[in-house]
Amino acid sequence: MEINELLKQNSKFIKNFVSNIEFEQYPYYINQFSLSEKKSIQNIGISMSKKLDKLEKEKLRIQDMYEYEKNIKISDNINNVLCLDEVGRGPLAGPVVVCGVMLENNPNILYVNDSKKLSEEKRKDIYSQIIKKIYNIKQKYWITT
Repeated sequence: MEINELLKQNSKFIKNFVSNIEFEQYPYYINQFSLSEKKSIQNIGISMSKKLDKLEKEKLRIQDMYEYEKNIKISDNINNVLCLDEVGRGPLAGPVVVCGVMLENNPNILYVNDSKKLSEEKRKDIYSQIIKKIYNIKQKYWITT
């Protein structure tokens, strides 16, 4: 849709439209919306700009994590890093499940974080990305008595 036609639409239509575009297209629309006389359209551009800023911050956070992994590999002369996570109450309070995953080099999975900090939807999305990029995986279940 041409930008002039889009700008003639109501804000609900425009919000729906921008929810279906790629982040790479955001700067163009942010610029166009900032030129609009309608405050509601300007606000959509501001909202898009904030989302883009959050994405850039997340890319930097993930890049720092990969840099940390890269430094470990270089300093310890190793090829693969095993990432571990546990679920459970701990050995004194109940069973524990531990999972170790080796991912391909630089899998570039955004929003990886402590699962308690993620929504169920985001966890499922990240899980599907991880499954596609697994190099090796092991799971273990412990019950202590």
